[in-house]
Amino acid sequence: MARTRIFLTAATVALMAGEASALSCLRPEVTRAFADADASEERYVVVLGTLTFDQSALPTDTMTGEETQVPARFEGMSLTEDGFTVPTARDVTLLASCAGPWCGTATAGQEILAFMSADDGYVIEVDACFSQVFAEPTPEQIDTVTGCMADGC
Repeated sequence: MARTRIFLTAATVALMAGEASALSCLRPEVTRAFADADASEERYVVVLGTLTFDQSALPTDTMTGEETQVPARFEGMSLTEDGFTVPTARDVTLLASCAGPWCGTATAGQEILAFMSADDGYVIEVDACFSQVFAEPTPEQIDTVTGCMADGC
């Protein structure tokens, strides 16, 4: 009986430790990303287009806790009050960060909707929760962010 209780206690503690190490992210939402960028002291540019970069330079789950800067090229459009109307092609830094074993990632050539920091060069951050980059955005996400720019969220 005592061994069963010790085993159950140990199993419960092990399960709790496993849960504690799980990544906890809010569901990515373009309205939240827009509001966060709007409230930030940093300047942001909302962009829609593709990135070209060396995919092998991104961090993997073996690089826990690290930030990796990857030179990239963005080509697409920037958001104005009239929609995605300004052609944009520029060198950017893709900043990939990890939270424990979970790392942000991107796919070269894939269409993205991103909130690009414009304070110290141009930086697109991909974090483990994908809070500022939306891969293959839906028409609804594009319409939502366009509406936020024109009328507020």
